[in-house]
Amino acid sequence: MKPYMLCLGLLLLGEQTIAQHVVTQTQQLLNSVINRRGALVELRPLHRLYWSVGDTADSMVKRRGGPLALDVISKRKLAEIISNSAGLDTAAWTTQELDSVIFVVNQEQYLRSQVEIKRLKIADKRLISFYKKIIWRYNNTSPANRRVTAFSRPVFDNSGTYAVIAFDNGYLLSGGGAIILYKRDPEWREVGLIKKWAH
Repeated sequence: MKPYMLCLGLLLLGEQTIAQHVVTQTQQLLNSVINRRGALVELRPLHRLYWSVGDTADSMVKRRGGPLALDVISKRKLAEIISNSAGLDTAAWTTQELDSVIFVVNQEQYLRSQVEIKRLKIADKRLISFYKKIIWRYNNTSPANRRVTAFSRPVFDNSGTYAVIAFDNGYLLSGGGAIILYKRDPEWREVGLIKKWAH
């Protein structure tokens, strides 16, 4: 094999490994936030963050309650995240991104347990029971009162150590806002919550 072919192969392999790392990191971040907030997720992500740097004084709270001190995240980092959100990806979620949620196209739709459990590739009997209960509750609730949450894809600051995910859980569940996360290797931790109605 010629040396330049080997170099090209290694370069392509390196790019693929970096891309897989970014996908894995983003998937870990999404799973840590979304899986704790509901198994029913709107298929289309939110298209913006719904807040600005000026919102921080009035609407941010720490995870444990009380006002969020600026030592959790600086206004400069928030400004970077808001700026970086301009190109937010709003393509429909994929099962590669969110592998343990049920996607809802619209709240009028009827969900089929067997179809969703097969799509999620669940074998554990307790998990099957868990998802069947969620689907049963969803199907037996009037469409206007169904609990489905919409999320944005994560938006990162320039250093990649802070991220924000916006959410909208509708008027029934207090509206929406944004979750602020900080990466403390190898895990993402929620450090703040911006409570703001998302409409």
